[in-house]
Amino acid sequence: LRELVTNYCVESFPAWLREVTSLRRLRATARIYFLDAASIDVLRDMSLEAIDYSTASYAQSDGLEDVGLESKLERLVVGTAGGASLRELNISGLRLNAVPGCLRGLRLQYLDVKQTGLTSLPQWLADCVHFVT
Repeated sequence: LRELVTNYCVESFPAWLREVTSLRRLRATARIYFLDAASIDVLRDMSLEAIDYSTASYAQSDGLEDVGLESKLERLVVGTAGGASLRELNISGLRLNAVPGCLRGLRLQYLDVKQTGLTSLPQWLADCVHFVT
């Protein structure tokens, strides 16, 4: 299994998912929040190339608010196997005050932050990622 789409059908990823070592792409849209702590613990150990967690189709034009989003992203990608392998991240529709600084150390090739309420982009983004709107 190389790609898994679980849009709206699971609230949390089971611990055994980390045993699916061939998994590279995950699309796991939810209407309410980003990932719960248990799911983050599973995904941070995996070598995923792409995570699509867009809520843009359900969010208001300025994004769906998720308290603690930046700390969740940091726990998912900083110093983890998941962060080292991640090349594509779609977090469109989640409300952001700024592009999360924890993305700075990643080697992203695709970052989607549409419908997040962002009004500016940081200078460091030019050095780190290929930005897509």
